[in-house]
Amino acid sequence: MIFRDELDHLARKYNDRLQIFYFYSQEKTSNTFFQGRLDDKKLSLIINQILHLDDTDEESTIWDAVDEVLICGKGEMIKTLANACHHHGIPKKNIHFELFEAFNDDIYPVEKNSRSLKI
Repeated sequence: MIFRDELDHLARKYNDRLQIFYFYSQEKTSNTFFQGRLDDKKLSLIINQILHLDDTDEESTIWDAVDEVLICGKGEMIKTLANACHHHGIPKKNIHFELFEAFNDDIYPVEKNSRSLKI
């Protein structure tokens, strides 16, 4: 994996505020939770199982403190995850992504103008 050593170094250096979890779409892992494609259901599981507790506040989750998201990958995955992140409270302007391929669809559904012109 590209930059794994660098990412692991940053996680050790900033262990009080940075955790990295590796998910593999094709490789087998010892924990199947980290195996398979990321989608809206997997994101919900991540929020509920990894980001479930905030040690400083019993009522909050770690996800509540997330204010920026970066998604890298293929277009359909980015579209699915970006919409799921937005559905879970992250503003669209704070969801950043890098496409690994050409993608011609809109990432977010196009909102139709609900106002009609009356004459």
